[in-house]
Amino acid sequence: MVQKNKIFLSIFLSLLFSCAAFKAYFNTFYNAKKIFNETEEAYRKNNYKLNQGIKQGYEKAIQKFLYVIKYYPKSPFIDDALYYIILSYIRLEEYDKAIKKFEEIVKYAPYSKFTLYGFDKLSENLIEKGKFEEFKYVYLLIKNLEIYKNFKGEKKLFYKIFNDFLEENYEGVIESSENFIDKIKENKLKEKILEILLKSYIKTKKEEKAISILNEIYKKEKSKEIPSSYYMILSDVYLSKGDTNKAIEILEDVYKRNLSKEVFFKLIEIKKKKGQFIRELLKEFKEKTQEDSLRQRVIFEIAETYDERDSLEKKEELLKEITNISRSTEYGKRANEYLEVLKKIKEIEKKSVKDYLSIAEDYYIKLSKPLYSEYFLKKAIEIDDSIYTPKAYYFLFFLQKEILKKEDAIKTFEEFKNKYPKSFYIEEIKRRLNVP
Repeated sequence: MVQKNKIFLSIFLSLLFSCAAFKAYFNTFYNAKKIFNETEEAYRKNNYKLNQGIKQGYEKAIQKFLYVIKYYPKSPFIDDALYYIILSYIRLEEYDKAIKKFEEIVKYAPYSKFTLYGFDKLSENLIEKGKFEEFKYVYLLIKNLEIYKNFKGEKKLFYKIFNDFLEENYEGVIESSENFIDKIKENKLKEKILEILLKSYIKTKKEEKAISILNEIYKKEKSKEIPSSYYMILSDVYLSKGDTNKAIEILEDVYKRNLSKEVFFKLIEIKKKKGQFIRELLKEFKEKTQEDSLRQRVIFEIAETYDERDSLEKKEELLKEITNISRSTEYGKRANEYLEVLKKIKEIEKKSVKDYLSIAEDYYIKLSKPLYSEYFLKKAIEIDDSIYTPKAYYFLFFLQKEILKKEDAIKTFEEFKNKYPKSFYIEEIKRRLNVP
């Protein structure tokens, strides 16, 4: 009897401790999810933008979910915790960390619906942010899993088509898209797949098919309801056929009607390549927009229309206007880097070969402007002999031959050989660039 009582007591204590452990786990997970949900609500109310409080909320939720995983590794809801961690990292735009946690959920919960949810949310955001290599990796992790067969049909098709396009399997994109485009019910997905199909037609030199589809769309839809991206693709069709004027005409027409910023910058890009004057068009756009990030971008484009070789002060003024809005954005950082180079130009009163060489390197390496780099290198080699002159000649030759593809490169090389026939850089040019 005593022995039976001991057994019952042992079972009772075991159950008691199990219940206590489950309760502790459940409370920890519940608290983590509560913090996450409250932060999500704050994020939604803040128009889906981060602030310090929201950021701290997601970070706190992550720590709580990590606690669940660390101290309750055998609990049945580890996949839940990993999913919410992935979602939190997505909100924080820490995509590398989100991908690491996705690797874990694929490894530890390959049959869980939360693995599918995590893939979908992560893929949506990676594509939206243009992180296409990361999307390809995530897609590779999941596409052969058994659970992926249960994924929603239309979305699954979209991810396959998008991955095929990134892998340059354009014929595969065309086959899948043509077979299923009429069966897709979700309009946004249909638009995206059609866009990829049109681009694939262009890639495979089937421009007439792209034009035919676009003409059909124009017959059925009101022009204002047609996605701007379709017009941009149509402009690409005409560009591929060498009809730049038609491409510009299409974009100018649609921009007048819908004022799409994407169409505007596509138009600016084409006009720049054609050498057309775009400053007034940019100034007009600047006056219409109040969005800081757009203002920075368009001011940067305006600054680019001024040549610092004769309008340095004006360029500097515009770049400072960008940094006054913000230094931490993409264009704020680019403007600040540009200003540092302009400051270097202004501060050097009597420029030496070394000074010009340094400025040329900045233009080429920091600002990706080989033409300006060439200009300052030509200034460098005009100065009396210096220990840096051969290096300036070498850099100038490299730019002209390999980057700018100019015939001037041969002239530069001949001049270099005549002035510095024993220079180490002469042999280096012969060795690396196969010059006789």
